[in-house]
Amino acid sequence: MARATIRLSGLLLLVAIVVVAFFAWDNLREYTIYERQAEIVHLEDARQLSSDLYGYLSDPSYEVRARAAMAVGRVGGGDAAGRLLPMLSDSSQDVAAAAAFAIGLTGDRSQVTPLLDIAFDLPARVAEAAVRSVGRLADTTMKPSVNRLTDYLAHPGPEVRAATCYALADIGANGKSQKIVNYIRSETSSAGRAAGLYALARLKARDAEVLFTEYLADADPFVRQSCVRGLGSCKTKEARHLLAMALNDGDDNVVVEAIRRLGPLEDKAAGDQLVRRFETARQDRIATAILRALRERDDRGAIEAAAARLGEETSPWLTGEIIRYLAAVQGDAVVALLDSLSADSSRAVRLACAEAYGLIADEKVVPRLVKLFSDDDPAVRAEAFGGLCRLDSTNLEFYVTTALSDSDWVVQALGIDLIGTKKLSRFLGELGKLNAGRDTLESDLRRSLATAAAALIEDYPTDSTVAAAFKAGLTDRSYLVRRETAELYREKFGEDTERYPSRARTRIRTSRLANMLQKAAAGNPRAVIETERGPIEMELLTNVAPLTVANFMELARDGFYDGLVFHRIVPGFVAQGGDPRGDGWGGPPWNIRCEYSAKPYRRGTVGIATSGKDSGGSQFFITLSPQPRLEGRYTVFGIVRDGMDAADELMPGDRILGINIIEGS
Repeated sequence: MARATIRLSGLLLLVAIVVVAFFAWDNLREYTIYERQAEIVHLEDARQLSSDLYGYLSDPSYEVRARAAMAVGRVGGGDAAGRLLPMLSDSSQDVAAAAAFAIGLTGDRSQVTPLLDIAFDLPARVAEAAVRSVGRLADTTMKPSVNRLTDYLAHPGPEVRAATCYALADIGANGKSQKIVNYIRSETSSAGRAAGLYALARLKARDAEVLFTEYLADADPFVRQSCVRGLGSCKTKEARHLLAMALNDGDDNVVVEAIRRLGPLEDKAAGDQLVRRFETARQDRIATAILRALRERDDRGAIEAAAARLGEETSPWLTGEIIRYLAAVQGDAVVALLDSLSADSSRAVRLACAEAYGLIADEKVVPRLVKLFSDDDPAVRAEAFGGLCRLDSTNLEFYVTTALSDSDWVVQALGIDLIGTKKLSRFLGELGKLNAGRDTLESDLRRSLATAAAALIEDYPTDSTVAAAFKAGLTDRSYLVRRETAELYREKFGEDTERYPSRARTRIRTSRLANMLQKAAAGNPRAVIETERGPIEMELLTNVAPLTVANFMELARDGFYDGLVFHRIVPGFVAQGGDPRGDGWGGPPWNIRCEYSAKPYRRGTVGIATSGKDSGGSQFFITLSPQPRLEGRYTVFGIVRDGMDAADELMPGDRILGINIIEGS
């Protein structure tokens, strides 16, 4: 017995020595670049502005310093911007540009003047990032800074001049349109002219009509799209004529833009031109865009043609848009039609019927909406709930009670949201019950609880139920709920609540991240999305958004995306999918951090859809045309390398048959 005890003690001592030796070796050895980068990503994922993270800002490797700078900017808070500003003079332009971009992510408006003070003397690549950051941090109240920003339209670097145009558009600097017009007249870079025209269009610059007209025949569809957008603000007869001509452009994105800009014009001729284009439109994305524009202008011109389309084999997407259009312009005359369609087996059609009944806005449709409020599909119930609350205020409390007891958390969340917006004190007890059982609730439902409590606390500051729901959000198990509640708390009471969000839970091991980054150095992985319209192959940008790429690859390999649909198609803008619910509300049982970067949103860029910072999951979108306004606001994690023709043809309801991940050559 004694010998056995001695042998066991010896074995335990040996194990202890091995463990200690391993940790000693692990702490003393020099970590690889990939391991150090992975540790930075891990700290960023935990949302920690720690001495460890700050220490990497002075790492010997420029790659490590650049990643650390981006991480500090993404986490933000504290002295993040102050730590980054000196890095604009780093010996590596990669590091300096990353730091300049990251300052714009911190939200620290005090950095606008320092950036403008030094940017002109920086290398063009770094100055470009600094100028874009000024655009994200400044606003129209900062007139001296906006005036100084326009000086960069004369910068020697064409990329800096283009960045200045985008920055002025981000700020909303309407008073600077003439300076941009003058800049375009002398600009030699096609990219710079494209940026200037885009900025003028976003600024609704009527004094740029001559320029919009001149460049409407440009070979670049993005330029033509910007010109069409700008002409929509000019309101002249000549501008309307040019918009009508653009309805026949060879690029569908330009056509859709022309439809959107003709829609708001008040003259009858604009409506007539849209109607004629609808009568010849064979593509659903064009036809739906026209019907939406006609509905918004309350134009009855396409009633006959739209009704005739219902007799054809139309897609649920187009059928739904026809239903909404007819309901909006004909009112209760289409109730019988809706009654016949509301039993349709297609979710898209039933959902459209629920919205159409709401558009009729007549008490006689209330019983129909009540019926749809018990539909098997939660998306239909959610739409019916919204219509009932608008049309039947007498029974509002009944509808909210029904929503709160719904089996679906989204319908419940809509009920909670209404309690907050309408200040329905009758439901304080129900909020208390939900809060008491919050551990069983979806995180988005807990987000709604915090938002409703924030809205109610002004009118019921001493109510213990409201206070409890509000404060529970500050210690919620979800980092996202904690952070958003802390922001609401600070907004309501002016109290510093930075201690509440604390460390965020991480999901991906540093060893896995290091392995991914090392593999990506030899070539990024690819993902082939098999769709009903054909394959879409994209490159996954591991070095740009490692957490997002790791999450996407994990979900794809687990078969998460198999059979899911593209639930949202906005012609000329994005195709969005990856929601297990199929209604835009779903995702995996976790959230991923946003990894904003300087990667531009060109046609075919793949980004992560969110409902607020760090709220992403599985939903992704593919841009169908360039979208500069998304840059630095949504994570870029992929680029379509082949199959954009299939992406262009996608319609709501088209399925993802599977996603194949390919690593290595």
